[in-house]
Amino acid sequence: MPVAPEHRLTDEAETLLRQVHPAFVVEGRVASAAFRPSSQDEGELSVDRGALTSAADALARYVAAGGKAVGTWGVTLAECRSAGVDGYADPLPANDAHALVDFRPTGSKSRWAKVGDKLAAHARARGRLAPS
Repeated sequence: MPVAPEHRLTDEAETLLRQVHPAFVVEGRVASAAFRPSSQDEGELSVDRGALTSAADALARYVAAGGKAVGTWGVTLAECRSAGVDGYADPLPANDAHALVDFRPTGSKSRWAKVGDKLAAHARARGRLAPS
């Protein structure tokens, strides 16, 4: 399981990249729901590591695999930690840059929504990273 101390990301300046579904962008503004796990994610938000891939490449890989996204937004590991969540490397056979943000230590799903609000605010301030 990737959520273990040996998989914990360490570079707080690293940007964690999130491909955002069209339903989570309204009038060009990314919704906080894009930055919290869905009920099927078991408390782990899927992201890509900016240290290992670019926002454009992450988006292209996601779309080529059949995902629907209007773009890539990002948050730093430091921003995640300031919101009470942490990042873990989770390389996949088709994506070495894959990682997870673990929301489970924050408690309830209502708390996940508050964390998602904080992360989305950081992502909105940074702006869409791809396409640029």
